[in-house]
Amino acid sequence: MPEPHARAPGVPGTGKVLVVVQLTGGNDGLNTVIPYNSSTYYQARRSLAVKPGDILPLNNQIGLNANLSALFNLYKEKKLAIALGVGYPKMSRSHVRATEIWHTAEPDRLERTGWLERYLDLTAAASDFSHNHIQAVSIDPVVPQMLQTSQRVGSTCRVTTLLNVQKKNVRSVPDSDRQPVLSSDDRSTVSYPACGFAGGLKSIAHMIGSGTGASIYFISINGFDTHAQQQDTHPLLLKQLSDALSAFQLDLEERALANNVLTMAYSEFGRRVADNERCGTDHGGAAPILLLGSSVKGGLYGDYPSLTDLEGGGIKHQMDFRTIYATIIDRWFAADSRSVLGCNFDHLPVV
Repeated sequence: MPEPHARAPGVPGTGKVLVVVQLTGGNDGLNTVIPYNSSTYYQARRSLAVKPGDILPLNNQIGLNANLSALFNLYKEKKLAIALGVGYPKMSRSHVRATEIWHTAEPDRLERTGWLERYLDLTAAASDFSHNHIQAVSIDPVVPQMLQTSQRVGSTCRVTTLLNVQKKNVRSVPDSDRQPVLSSDDRSTVSYPACGFAGGLKSIAHMIGSGTGASIYFISINGFDTHAQQQDTHPLLLKQLSDALSAFQLDLEERALANNVLTMAYSEFGRRVADNERCGTDHGGAAPILLLGSSVKGGLYGDYPSLTDLEGGGIKHQMDFRTIYATIIDRWFAADSRSVLGCNFDHLPVV
């Protein structure tokens, strides 16, 4: 078990931005990245198996749900990486505990601080914060645990919400004021889908383009707890996710910002392999993680998990989720993941 986290010195910010997207409720990874050449999949999914004609092949074994067609196009452009079977040993199936684990990067013990808060501590230790500076923004009204911080720099907490940024209500800010704001003049020509999640991503693109200075943004999309009638909700959620992320990527490219923005989409757990009697799926295990951006080395990472060697009906993890975190901290932000995560983890050559 890792020792408690040390507050080791870090490095100044690199100009890189991370956007974290949480698929709240437990996304069905099996109907997201589909093993369409597996007879076990079709036998287990009596009512919910995706038909071969509704699958976009990634190779001769697995493919994307056709509702992810916009993301499929980005995959073909090598801007989307998919990490398969991501999780940790003996995955929790409690929404509360599982979310806490992903936010703190601590599966084995209770931890108060979030993994990105610990990263912010590193940058604060190595940077000049003699003036007010917001490092992270949550689009959700409550700051998530991964960003919660008890540290204050000057008179302003370095993590805030979109609402507080919007309250600035200023078109532009001279350097002497040193307060990040959301400019009211947004000239993006990109058309986003008409949903709250897409609107949140549009605000993030606007904030990055307006020079708010934040290096981390958090946003969630709800509704993935599909215990019943999954066929009525899950395809629509996937389409919202795909179309909104595609518009966001296009917006960043139009603003000439796409090379410096990495988007990670994850869920607190996947669903079980077999569907249930209510045409839904219950809480399962490991699931895929999506990494999107112009600097991403797109493709598939890891092996597709077994559909027969299960843990309580759910998929066993093939890749520790902290491998993704370590990759982001070390290779994207050029910081020290051991100081954040408590021990060393492997990296993916994704950035």
